[in-house]
Amino acid sequence: CCRFLRLVAPCTTLPLTMLFVSGLARAGNGLSKVAAAALSSCGRVAGVSLRRATFSGIVSRLSPAPVLQWHASLSTQAAPQPSVDVAAVVNEKSDPVDEPRISMQAQLVFDHCWRQLEEKHGSSLSAPREIIWLNGAPGSGKGTSTPYIRRMRNLTRVLVVSDLLQNDPECRRKMDNAELVDDTRVGTLLLDGIFDTQTSDGAGIIVDGFPRTGDQVDFLKLLYEKLQHKHKKHTSSAGVTSPRFPRPVFNIVVLYVDEEESVRRQMTRAVKTRKQNERRRDAGVGTILAERATDNDEAKAKSRYRTFRDHYTTLLRLKQFFPFTLIDAMGTIGDVRLQIAQELRYQSALELSEETYERISHIPVASELVTRARQQLVARLDRYCMQSSELFSEVISILDNEVLPLLRRVSLSGHAKFTTTSPTFSDPKAVEMLIDVLSDREFFVSHQLVQRYIPHQVLHDGTINNTVQEFHEFRIEFEVPDLRKTARRDDHVG
Repeated sequence: CCRFLRLVAPCTTLPLTMLFVSGLARAGNGLSKVAAAALSSCGRVAGVSLRRATFSGIVSRLSPAPVLQWHASLSTQAAPQPSVDVAAVVNEKSDPVDEPRISMQAQLVFDHCWRQLEEKHGSSLSAPREIIWLNGAPGSGKGTSTPYIRRMRNLTRVLVVSDLLQNDPECRRKMDNAELVDDTRVGTLLLDGIFDTQTSDGAGIIVDGFPRTGDQVDFLKLLYEKLQHKHKKHTSSAGVTSPRFPRPVFNIVVLYVDEEESVRRQMTRAVKTRKQNERRRDAGVGTILAERATDNDEAKAKSRYRTFRDHYTTLLRLKQFFPFTLIDAMGTIGDVRLQIAQELRYQSALELSEETYERISHIPVASELVTRARQQLVARLDRYCMQSSELFSEVISILDNEVLPLLRRVSLSGHAKFTTTSPTFSDPKAVEMLIDVLSDREFFVSHQLVQRYIPHQVLHDGTINNTVQEFHEFRIEFEVPDLRKTARRDDHVG
């Protein structure tokens, strides 16, 4: 706009130029700062004195502070020559000076996308409580890790950005060529997916594959600020929050692998997908999986990784604003899941108020208790074997000859009761051994010592003498898989 005005201002009248800028103002607040810069540019190039009375009508439609401040400054200048720096106006923010500036392009894109969203949903618009932004290098395992993260955070919705673009021919062409799709189109599809009133449950969502560019990083930050504003606006003076706009929680998770591993995984994925589709075509059963063009071409696979690497530093900007988790995805699936669990375990410390967290932080999370119990179990079993070998052998013999046959008979029920009067269990340590061994084998065991009184003599005065019989009762439970579902799933895969 400024370049245009520098060209037309010398050869046109001031009213015509002002009319053009007025049109920018009416286009929305997203263009207001551009209009302010344009006014400045026009004043400098044409060499005119833009006095207060001359454009008071335009300023009334330009509400942002940069314009109003400049407007007020004119009254203090005898012959004003506006010298507003374009970059300063565009980047004028209330944020601290040391924070990264939001680009004007991102601001325009976001304003456009958000305006479309509000026009589409109106008063039915509502926001999820938590959004996990999952990103990573090609082949880093985002699709594999998503179900695990969803279970960890009790989320039901997953939005894969690449899937949103599959039905758009132009977007599909760019993706096949390892190019990035226009941010405006991505932003529109993204907001439509996140705020879909048909699928939203208010709990949260995982977004796979966003952001990837600097402007998209700014887009994400603007979205967070917008949701914060909506949350405050819909919170009553008594502190009651509307369920439509809960306090937003954003978490960033980035999976990282090097280029060699990324290309290897992409090419391997292509081979596996191709073979699986061939089996399904031959059998005539199952859904044919989409084959990515970039997975079949090593050059394109490398190009995809370079695109990720080129924009990786932009992702790191998010560390300044949100909880940021970088996962080394070079290892096995189990290793990656363990890292994710460890990193996301303490996110409540960032989501709760300081006072609340201080009150509950001494209570360990369940996974810590389980881990500690497992470590103690292993130590006890080793100690039994080393220090009480004879008694340990007796217990294992009872397990082999009495307990396992019982468990095999009731294996479909998921529970059993083992009762014994064996003198072996007169030693309390034997009871502990049996429980620990079965616990290590993933059974749930409880024990109680039962005393039974058996009459054996009745005296003349009516007194009954009893014999006390003691026996040990072990209640054993275990999970039973749904074999029918498993069989159906195997048939479907096959």
